[in-house]
Amino acid sequence: MLRFIYGKPALLFGRTLAVADLHIGVERELATKGVRLGSMAGALLKDVGALLEETKAERLAIVGDVKHTIMGAEFAEWLELKAMMRELCGMAKVVIVPGNHDADIGRASGDAEVAQSSGVKIGAVALCHGHAWPDENIMGAEELLIGHIHPCVEVRDELGGRIIERAWLLARADAKTLRARYPKANGRMRIVVMPAFNPLVGGMPLNRPGENRLMGPMLRGGMFKLGSGEIYLLNGVGLGKLSALRQAKV
Repeated sequence: MLRFIYGKPALLFGRTLAVADLHIGVERELATKGVRLGSMAGALLKDVGALLEETKAERLAIVGDVKHTIMGAEFAEWLELKAMMRELCGMAKVVIVPGNHDADIGRASGDAEVAQSSGVKIGAVALCHGHAWPDENIMGAEELLIGHIHPCVEVRDELGGRIIERAWLLARADAKTLRARYPKANGRMRIVVMPAFNPLVGGMPLNRPGENRLMGPMLRGGMFKLGSGEIYLLNGVGLGKLSALRQAKV
């Protein structure tokens, strides 16, 4: 059973804490656009460490995009990554499921286990970042956790102001379509699209009718009933079905 952590883009199953999309180093890209911030690595490490302590988790699963630079990384970014992974590996067993930004992540993974980009299964839960097809061997799981698209909800007021809130998307499988590609898949599987842990990376507003560029094969292939999928904010407030939310004038 999944336990969503109140107010945080993280969840717990068994003794495993799962987060996605840390994007260490994103502030360097923002600096090139005139937004100058200090390093986020320390703050992210503090937040993840606090969650590990709060939940008493023994394993940390990072569901892709540990780092931000897609190919390689700057020297300072490697130093941050190595220091962060060293600290995290001292707190829990760490499993990294590589995302599309994680080229050469093994250089900075320390004692962490680096899984295949096609995913890994931990108990009844499968994890893959979402940018690549999962391995067939993990598709018998009850739950499939992915990241990658940074789901959020955007609300605009009459003056044009807007608020963006990170959100969860939960949807059930379309058994026939799913099994057309994965014959041994669990037809009752639920997909959970995780919000980005790093608040600076932006996201894809799920409720914008034109924002249906759901990236990644699992979300484009019709294998999950996204229209009837449920949207939840980090504070647990349910916003209803995705199809209804896209029709609402917010």
